[in-house]
Formats: sequence, structure tokens, C-alpha cells
Amino acid sequence: MSGYYRIGISSSLGGGTFSTPLLSVYIAACLAAVVCVATVWRSCKASWQAWRYALLLSWLGLPILATLLVSIIKPMFVPRYLIVCLPPLILLAAAGFSQINQRWLLALGLTVVVALALRGNYYYYTSATLKEDYREATRHVLIRAQPGDAVLFIAGYVRAPFEYYRSRLPHTAAGEGIVILPEDVSYGRKDLPQPYDRIWLFLSHDQYFPTVERSIVASLAARYHAMEERAFYGVRVRLYSARLQEGRTVTVERAGAATAGNR
Repeated sequence: MSGYYRIGISSSLGGGTFSTPLLSVYIAACLAAVVCVATVWRSCKASWQAWRYALLLSWLGLPILATLLVSIIKPMFVPRYLIVCLPPLILLAAAGFSQINQRWLLALGLTVVVALALRGNYYYYTSATLKEDYREATRHVLIRAQPGDAVLFIAGYVRAPFEYYRSRLPHTAAGEGIVILPEDVSYGRKDLPQPYDRIWLFLSHDQYFPTVERSIVASLAARYHAMEERAFYGVRVRLYSARLQEGRTVTVERAGAATAGNR
């Protein structure tokens, strides 16, 4: 779970990248603020300044704790649910920086923060290494879809790029009519609503939901045959069929590196 928190906060601070140095600077500044909070709280608990710090700490800590508790039942420890923690984190970091008395040291610290933040944004918008190839994965499904097919996503939010590219890529009538299974099925909260002849399983960001992935794959394996798997950058597409074709073996293919980086 701690990895999810690092992903959520560092993604926001680092322009969508895993900016560990930037997150470390923010944590150090927040620790300095916490020391200040402890000093103020001991000297005058009822002061307005003490309660302002208490509000920030509660704002930062309670959403994390609540999300952790809810995730025991329903996986929610992902960046979009933790973005509410970003304002108090930044305010606490600012309070920590305000404890620096030497101007040159304060200027140096702020310069480091700005430089790391700009580095993260530059890396996000120029590097292809973090961009899943949803376009080619979607194209693969659309051109090979058959009437009555369904598609299932381990991470429910991966449905958004699939629908985006389905509306823009050329495809057959079967591709247009492919059934997108609801998010409750994607997160393992409900079983498959009805049997389908074939199901396309999108495996992307599945490392964040290992328990859900194991449950869904086991459920599919009990009712379907894995026919083939195609790997794209950051995405794997696996086809399950209710009927095993005679003489057919499971094939695993990997898309060429030339397509990596397209969203």
C-alpha cells in the first residue's frame, strides 16, 4: 500500500513521474514543519496558530487513513483518490521552508524544488517510456473482434483510453458493438453478468491490483480457454474463448518497439 501513496503524491509533484528526489525534499520540509508544530503545540495549545497546523496535519493524514481502511474492502489506494492530500502537503512544506532563517539557504532549497518539478514535467512530456500503447492495443481488439465479444479491464480506469481510441480508430461493426463489462466486474466486486463466447482481457496497471487480477484470471480460467496473448508497451491483451478450437494452442506475441509510447 505504501507504494500507492508514493505513486499518488510523487505523480502530482513530479508532473506524473516517480519523482523520488522531489518527494524527499517535500518530506524533509514537512518534517521541519512538524517540529515547529510540536513546539507551538507545547507552548500554547489553544492558540490559533496551533490549530492551523492541526488542521493541515488532519487534512493530510485522515484521507490517507480513510483510503487505507476502505481499500481493505474495495481497492481505492490510487492517485486520483489521494490528490486531496496535495494542498496540505504543499502548505506544510511551505511552513517547513519558512523555518529557514538564512536567505541563501532558503533560495537554494526553493531552487532545488523548482528544478526537480520542471525536470519531472519535462520527462513526462518528452519520454516515451511511461506511455502505455493503448492505441495499438485497442486497434488489435477492434480489428479482430467478433459479434458478441466483451472486453474486461483489470483496472477499471483503463476503460477511458480504450473508449477514446475506439471512437477514433477505424473498426468493424463487431468492434463497435463490443460489450464493455462494468467497473464492478473489473475490480472483482461482481461476477461476470452473463456468459460470453469470447472475452478480451486488458492487463494494464494490474500490478496495483494483484489480488483482483488473480481472482479474475482464476474465474476466467474456470470457464474459458486462454487462446492468445499480445503484449504492447505497458499493456497486455489476452483473449479468452468459451470454445477451444481444435488444434489451437495458446500464442503469446509481443508488439514491436516502434509502437511504444503512443497513448
